[in-house]
Amino acid sequence: MMAESLEDKTSREFLYIANQQEGPFDEVQRVIMAYEQRKPILMGGDPGSGKTQLAKFLSRILGKPIHRIVCEPEKEVADLLGHETLIAVGEEGQQKATATGFKKGEMVPAMERGEIAYLDEFNKLRHGVQKGLNSILEDTSTYRIDGKEQRAHDETCYIMAYNPGTGTDLEDIEPAVFDRCEYIRFEDQPKDFQIRVAMVKAGLLTTDEIVDEDMEERAIEVIDEGGKKRFRFLVKGNDGYWYKYGKAERVEPQGKLHTYFFYKGSGDQKLTTDNERANRYYQVISNLAEFIHDVKEVIRKGSNALPDDFREALGISRFNKLEGHMPSFRLVISNVRKYISYTEQHDVEPELVMEQIAYDVINTVCAKIPSDQKVGKNITAKEMLRYIAMARGLLRREGYPDIPDLPSHY
Repeated sequence: MMAESLEDKTSREFLYIANQQEGPFDEVQRVIMAYEQRKPILMGGDPGSGKTQLAKFLSRILGKPIHRIVCEPEKEVADLLGHETLIAVGEEGQQKATATGFKKGEMVPAMERGEIAYLDEFNKLRHGVQKGLNSILEDTSTYRIDGKEQRAHDETCYIMAYNPGTGTDLEDIEPAVFDRCEYIRFEDQPKDFQIRVAMVKAGLLTTDEIVDEDMEERAIEVIDEGGKKRFRFLVKGNDGYWYKYGKAERVEPQGKLHTYFFYKGSGDQKLTTDNERANRYYQVISNLAEFIHDVKEVIRKGSNALPDDFREALGISRFNKLEGHMPSFRLVISNVRKYISYTEQHDVEPELVMEQIAYDVINTVCAKIPSDQKVGKNITAKEMLRYIAMARGLLRREGYPDIPDLPSHY
């Protein structure tokens, strides 16, 4: 599942939709609680699952800018926190001498100002480097500059985000680092949720048009108490009034409200709308979302992601995973836009546009897979993905009428 930020052309400048809730609290509430406890936040999930969007929403709630640091295997602790360096000293126009100075690391500006340090692709750092950051992940949050111990600003927020299974070491996150963090796992989003978001992103619907009984309006209330922020979780009742979250106690908001929606649907229902144009595209988006999900499951689970009758009909052998590029929800959104553009503005036959989209997705996934790599005696990985696209209605079945249908994942 995921959370996504949306731009609305009508009444909402920014809308966040959450649906990462296994326990009593959603991911927005959990990051606020972690921040109140000054606990680092660790977010894991596939590309496009909503990690960055959650960080942006937190930035709006806290009123703090994000300092994004891209993590790489070559980076050292010194690159992040700072190190000694030689600097030229002397007057302009004269021969300059060198002296030892100190160069601040990429994280230091956020730590000095009490802002958000967002370490993207954190698992790309080697475990030794991750462990070297333990001192700033503690309650005291200390680091050294010019040989002197410094304490980070008390309001600094640390967020580490990563895509599972892409790390430098066997384990993505060093255990001692993991134990210090509030961990939030972003699961795949339900199909109905994907379709709603894709329709807004593609301009088919406004955010108000995707809000129904499956969406619950919630808010983070920020109350300023003498320069210190206090947070309160609210939920809007059916009567239109705000209530304390988890309690049947009506309240009058005192501070600034940051509203968002929580998607509580199961994902297998269909959004009801009077927008005829949106309804025309519903099945197209549904088929594309199912296909992207199929591909992700094959990458993760190999042949086990496919039904027995499908494997047997195509002669697919057993394999544990496919070493392909993991497609993200962004592919659904970008290809819906492409489909609308070519069918409406360029008057191209819809089947031809969808066929090109299917081949584009397959080629992206197989970019690093040898073209002749087999997944069965007489079938390559790319051919297998084409058959899956046929079963999902993205490619025509001409010459392949006996390909079994695939069940819905949702």
